[in-house]
Amino acid sequence: MLQSLLIVACFDVALRPTGESHRMRDNALFSVIAALAVLTRLDSALLLFPAALFRGASIVRRQRPPLPARTTALRIAAFVVPGATLLGVWLAWKLATYGAVLPNTFTAKRPDELFVERGFYYLGVFFISYLLAPFLMVGPIAFVRAIRERNFAVVSIVVAITLWGAYVVWVGGDFMEFRFVVPALPLGIVALVWTIIRLAANRFIRSAAFALVPIGSLHHALTFGADANPADRVDRVIESVGILNSHIDQNDGNWPGIGRLLGRTFAGQRDVSIATTAAGAIPFYAKMRAIDMHGLTDRTVALHGIPTRGNVGHRRVAPLSYLIGRKVNLVFGHPWLVPNRATRPSEAQVWVPAFGKR
Repeated sequence: MLQSLLIVACFDVALRPTGESHRMRDNALFSVIAALAVLTRLDSALLLFPAALFRGASIVRRQRPPLPARTTALRIAAFVVPGATLLGVWLAWKLATYGAVLPNTFTAKRPDELFVERGFYYLGVFFISYLLAPFLMVGPIAFVRAIRERNFAVVSIVVAITLWGAYVVWVGGDFMEFRFVVPALPLGIVALVWTIIRLAANRFIRSAAFALVPIGSLHHALTFGADANPADRVDRVIESVGILNSHIDQNDGNWPGIGRLLGRTFAGQRDVSIATTAAGAIPFYAKMRAIDMHGLTDRTVALHGIPTRGNVGHRRVAPLSYLIGRKVNLVFGHPWLVPNRATRPSEAQVWVPAFGKR
């Protein structure tokens, strides 16, 4: 959400009317907000590239009467220097601290041969669930219309959305309910409204198109994940918010409870360590040294983990030899609670990530 806020703020500054576009304060403001967006998530650069191009072009384009060279240079400096300084200091610190510019999570989630297919599926399910597929089909027509009208503000928004969509496909989408769509969603709404206004001349068609947006949102809320069985979540490609919440629910996964229990059991024993795929909640509440078996916080696993058929971003797992070498005492897979009557592994849905078998 912070990334989305900063992206919208950048576009707000970049696409202001021509009379405001050359103000020194706005140029510096765009530079700082863009840097903060990249600090929040590196992939923000994809969404911001068209806005930066639009803003930069508005600064250097020929003016009548011509501006003094010094004025143009100061405007370019205000546009570049603040953000470049912030990012430069941050990248230097990253290299000195971590030895790499890209985060470890990028290494752990590097694409494989199935990612593009999953990425198309991820976006396809989003558009179908929200009933937005019709707008996707008329998108190219709207883009051509914007070019013909020389509406470069809309063009830059559509290009940003397209770049982001291609990126989401390339990284394989996600297994959590459409969080990767969120950063581009405000821009998408702007483009959608412009498309409806410009292409739907008939008042009835325009009203129906606008009504389809809240109807689609309601359709998604009522249908997506409604028939999902939490016990089957391992096999689901995209988990609904309800299923995600069940991981920490007291009557289901209860990862916070597991973490607290471990913390109480091994209180004061600093030499006891754990390894788990639920490497957020459990270690946080246990306050114990932990190995992330998916490698999101462990570079060795991210680079050399065993490939598995897990969810997007969780397709590598720590080898048993690595866990032994790190002197791990307790190994947890992806734990959740099961009824007492579940006595056989098939009923308990036992998952052993270290070997990639159920």
